[in-house]
Amino acid sequence: MLKIWGRANSSNVQKVLWTCEEIGIKFDRIDAGGSFGKTNEPAYLKMNPNGLVPTVEDGDTIIWESNTIMRYLAGKHGAANLYPADLVRRIVRVKEAEAKLSPKEYDILRQLVLHAGKVLTHKHLLREVWGPATADVQYLRIYIRQLRQKLEADPERPQLIITEPAVGYRLVVPP
Repeated sequence: MLKIWGRANSSNVQKVLWTCEEIGIKFDRIDAGGSFGKTNEPAYLKMNPNGLVPTVEDGDTIIWESNTIMRYLAGKHGAANLYPADLVRRIVRVKEAEAKLSPKEYDILRQLVLHAGKVLTHKHLLREVWGPATADVQYLRIYIRQLRQKLEADPERPQLIITEPAVGYRLVVPP
């Protein structure tokens, strides 16, 4: 059974726990980090030389860093709908079709995937994708429209990337 080292109140551990729940992976979680300690102990440092949480043990495979863990789990368990299939070429698989994304489209989708189910404000997406220099929200709307054209069955009636009026966008992970 998958073993996850990390405290439940760590946002990085929460991403891994969410991924496991979405995919249906059974796991054991061991409290580590923060007030629980353990991350500076030699046995933990042997698994994860960074001494941070989360760390995952999957049989003989040990992985650390939450985004790497999420990609590993999605890839191993055939959950490509949770993470783009080709990170180098920015290709996303939607059912049987592949969609090639521009760098900005990919960065927006990445933010939506990392926070799936949660509303991301326009401000958050602009800051994370365009950087600290504030970009115009109209740019974001254009890229969201392009993403919908590539990912949605009916871009005029989106089911994956939902607009939260006057707030931002939310990614709905399909069952």
